[in-house]
Amino acid sequence: MPDMQFLWRLSQSVQTASLVFALGVCACSSSEGSPNVDPIPGDAQQASGDPQLSLGDTQVLPSDPQAPTTDDDTLPAPTWSYQHVPQARCGDGSETGFAINLVPGADTAMIFLQGGGNCWDTVTCLGLQTATHFSDVVQQDVVLQEVADPSLAPLFDRGLNTNPFRAMTQIYVPYCTGDLHAGTRVTSYGVFGMERAAYHVGALNMDAYLEHWVAMLPNVRRVVLTGVSAGGYGALLNWTRVRTAFGNGVRVDVLDDSGPPIDPGTELLWTTMREAWGLSFPEGCGDCATGPSRWLPHYAITVPAPARVALLAHQQDEVIGQFLTLTGSAQAQALDAMRATTGPRQKLYLVAGDNHTMLDDQPWPVTSTGVALGAWLQQFLQDEPTWDHQGP
Repeated sequence: MPDMQFLWRLSQSVQTASLVFALGVCACSSSEGSPNVDPIPGDAQQASGDPQLSLGDTQVLPSDPQAPTTDDDTLPAPTWSYQHVPQARCGDGSETGFAINLVPGADTAMIFLQGGGNCWDTVTCLGLQTATHFSDVVQQDVVLQEVADPSLAPLFDRGLNTNPFRAMTQIYVPYCTGDLHAGTRVTSYGVFGMERAAYHVGALNMDAYLEHWVAMLPNVRRVVLTGVSAGGYGALLNWTRVRTAFGNGVRVDVLDDSGPPIDPGTELLWTTMREAWGLSFPEGCGDCATGPSRWLPHYAITVPAPARVALLAHQQDEVIGQFLTLTGSAQAQALDAMRATTGPRQKLYLVAGDNHTMLDDQPWPVTSTGVALGAWLQQFLQDEPTWDHQGP
């Protein structure tokens, strides 16, 4: 992942003629209402749901005949389907959707948000392309291919007895907006003197998806909202949104893998990204825009028991260090400070080293204190009173 301080300096200097020539793009951008921007139907700041709750096009991913089988015949076959949602958009304005592995009648569901970088201007979004899928069409072929990726087997494989989510309805949300799944802004970036629409609308996509999920899951009583990297940040930022959509009768927990809510080393970079995306923060959190370190204290006060937050992090995560412009030692100190101030239902699983993400690791890690991630997640999901921080 490119150095974020370098990218920010590069984006600030992109107005010079030499950089424009080198990148082959122009450095102009404009806000909402720019010409030639195709807005999302309905209110420009709020996704309009489909009043008929039509699921649109559906494609079923066949089961792998070589996939391991489960010894519990009550579990469903591992079958995914793609649900197209016309209101949901990728960075280039193309429509997208989500994948679901539905367990009829299940009272638990896991919603997984894909990760993959971020971008905030012409240089990062269109020149260096630091966010996954921002310029791609992400529909059934891409989405169903991604849910079948072997790296996600620890989460999605119902044949693995070690998978704590194996009996849940499983939902996969692709990432193609470059905004931590939490943007609300339609803007435009200049390419060869022409304006190109840019949709940082991850939060509005979530609004559109939630209308479908609430209708499709009438029996659900507990949701685990999870994600890796940018998806981990998205899980935290969308916690209130998901809780509100499902209502008071549904418990929503968060499992954030490698999206640590610690403040960046460069305040100006954070402000630039936040404003470019129109980042959506939890309702009622007056200082959440100031920095990620404000999010957990807000949730400790506003989210009632027994809902929990499980945070997974490497002590000196190289990718997060670049994103937040923090040295390894500064990142470790910030994680220590975060752990010292978490609420009683907010716990950190910390592993030494500079790797990035854990849920897609095979096998899952073990802390320096000898606690396996799988066992810790079982404690998290089963409301074990002994569930606690782990790691150095």
